[in-house]
Amino acid sequence: MDNKKIGNFIAEMRKANNMTQKDLAEQLNVTDKAVSKWERGMGYPEITTIPSLAKVLNISTSELMLGQKIDSDTGNSSDPEVIVSDTMEFVEQAHRQKTLITKNIIFNSINVSFLIGIFVCVLCNFVIQKRLDWSLYVVGSEIAAWVILAPFFLIKRHRFVGAMAGLTITILPLLFLIEYLCPIKGWVIPFALPMVVISLIGLWISVILFSYTRINRLYLVSFELILFGVVLNIIINSFVSNYLNSYDNLSNFIVELSCGFLAVVLFVYAAIRKNRK
Repeated sequence: MDNKKIGNFIAEMRKANNMTQKDLAEQLNVTDKAVSKWERGMGYPEITTIPSLAKVLNISTSELMLGQKIDSDTGNSSDPEVIVSDTMEFVEQAHRQKTLITKNIIFNSINVSFLIGIFVCVLCNFVIQKRLDWSLYVVGSEIAAWVILAPFFLIKRHRFVGAMAGLTITILPLLFLIEYLCPIKGWVIPFALPMVVISLIGLWISVILFSYTRINRLYLVSFELILFGVVLNIIINSFVSNYLNSYDNLSNFIVELSCGFLAVVLFVYAAIRKNRK
């Protein structure tokens, strides 16, 4: 379906019936802005509005969804299969349009909330203490959060990869900002950086497996439990223990054992389900 064609047809029939956009809007109990969007091909009428709109414009619902007059003598556009197909396509496009509008509203709300949070924190910090220190935590954190969340709203494909790229880009600058603001210095590169690299490798593996493979999701969850709960847990805890000269083998062993047990249970359950199917 061609939304421009439908919009032009609505405008043509409205003018043929000597109506302004406001007149048509009043008869349908909608705003004239909504009518303007329809005619410019930037939106679709609600599916429940189509019969009333067709009646007001003195056309059939089939003609409205086709965006043209139907010639009953020469055309086959009144074929029931064609009408049903056009109706389904119209509903799908209208639903897609509504989803896009809802997504934009949510994203804009997030943007406004982040900006208000940054402004209020910076203002309070500067007015009360005459300097900028703790508010920079908020600024850095919200910028990082925005970069990670934005791909879910701004791109159609590879959203999780985009979010992971945002996390990869922002995590170290955020840690350096925290180091700059806190009294203890020199811990990011020798202490935080190795753990960040190890964790990011695990997360990238997970995102790629879940996004670009068709492996059974239960198998993947089982693999994730082994990867994060056992392998990465052992590596990170060994590094932290050596760095801090502190050892807590019992709690680490319990976590690793629990994750390993759950992984085996999930793997066996997935295998049983696959055999039954």
